Amino acid sequence: MGYASDEVRKIHLPLYDEIYVKVKNRVGKILLKYKKARGRNPRGIALEILDTGYQVIRDKLLAYRVFGKAVLGDEELRTYVSTVLGDEALRTLRVVTYLPNRLRNLWLTLRREIEYTPEQGEEINQSLRQVSRLLSYVKRKRKILQEALEIKKELSLLPGLPGYPRVVIVGPPNAGKSSLANKMSKTKTKIAEYPFTTKAIEPGVSETIVKGLSVTVLDTPGLLSRPNEDRNIIEKRALAAIKLPNTIVIYVIDPFSTIMSLEEQLDLLGQVINLNPNVVIVINKTDIDKEKAMKAKEEVEKRGYQTILISALTGEGIDALTSILSTTISTILKEKGIIK
Repeated sequence: MGYASDEVRKIHLPLYDEIYVKVKNRVGKILLKYKKARGRNPRGIALEILDTGYQVIRDKLLAYRVFGKAVLGDEELRTYVSTVLGDEALRTLRVVTYLPNRLRNLWLTLRREIEYTPEQGEEINQSLRQVSRLLSYVKRKRKILQEALEIKKELSLLPGLPGYPRVVIVGPPNAGKSSLANKMSKTKTKIAEYPFTTKAIEPGVSETIVKGLSVTVLDTPGLLSRPNEDRNIIEKRALAAIKLPNTIVIYVIDPFSTIMSLEEQLDLLGQVINLNPNVVIVINKTDIDKEKAMKAKEEVEKRGYQTILISALTGEGIDALTSILSTTISTILKEKGIIK
């Protein structure tokens, strides 16, 4: 299944109020039919009322089961949800997949009550009360239905990712990630002089990194060097992109950053490598001060890292970066038997 697949995007998750209105309308039509039939076969009508109410609610809850299974069954979507929203969100998805089964058990119990209760002329009212009990079951699940809808909204921020494998550009805020993404691929990411301009994962496709192959290039929100529990949801989206399978990370160092020192950027680099060891390190903004950029390169390489000097603005070093990416991607594809 593809990341942020169309299947997940198209699933409609109705909340309680929508379900209530649908049940009310359908049951109302049956009551009207009953009045026109002048009260004949009240038990049959009562069962029809209960069964109709159940079927409407079941069909609506089945959407949650389909959604939950689609996300839980897809490694990329599951990883994204866990990283951005936490393991509690995965628990929510597991719970909603069981809602139709529990509703069915309740319906069967209520149906037997109608079938085995002696006729007393109250069958219709009894069935209406039982439909209310079915609706009460859904009402008690309002919170978890809303949580599932919030998960879907988060996943709806994700673009389709046609290329394989993927290149993810990460680094501190305002390091020039969006400029680099625009330079390397067909993207139109918003660029500004203030941090956290990018709020979500922004995709582009490059046809030039590997000839004859579409490679997805992902621009991500800026990261700060801090514990995961202190990160905001924007940063967690960047972490989720780093953890995607078959992903190569470009880590952008900004030697002119006023937000993070070089030491803090190196600490962040260590965190990124722990999530994904396939990292290419670039030192950006050589167009501002080549000498200072060179000193940053020397400092980083003292730590045992190989780096590339680039300018996302002028294009300096982009060819060297593309060459390394091409070699790395080709190696990955050969290991997987996709190319020879």
